[in-house]
Amino acid sequence: MLNDRKPTIGPPLTPPMVAEISDWMGRVGALAGQVKAGAYIGRNEYPMEVSIGFRPLFIYIQRAAVGAGNAVFTVSGQAGEPPTSYVPGAGIVGDAVVGMNDKSFSVGVNTNANAIGVTYLYFVVG
Repeated sequence: MLNDRKPTIGPPLTPPMVAEISDWMGRVGALAGQVKAGAYIGRNEYPMEVSIGFRPLFIYIQRAAVGAGNAVFTVSGQAGEPPTSYVPGAGIVGDAVVGMNDKSFSVGVNTNANAIGVTYLYFVVG
């Protein structure tokens, strides 16, 4: 079951945390369908597409640098509505994750999701 061990997710991610999250992702994937973790480098483009190969339902994004910036938590919207992104300390924002489609998600110009030259880590459940 997923409830017996939930990983602690939050910056900075250490190698033991990544291993624990990878284990948990495998268990989530068995229940949810598809799970992917990866990284991208921000370009401050609107929108900037990140290809993942499936339609996301939930996205977690954080800067790779230790202690830099906030995380972004995003859930898909109802049919025809944009996704909803939450940034701790800022609340609901409209410019972090701006789109989700069949094979990717798109980030806007929010610096917690797409600043020039910044490496971001993501965890996606579909």
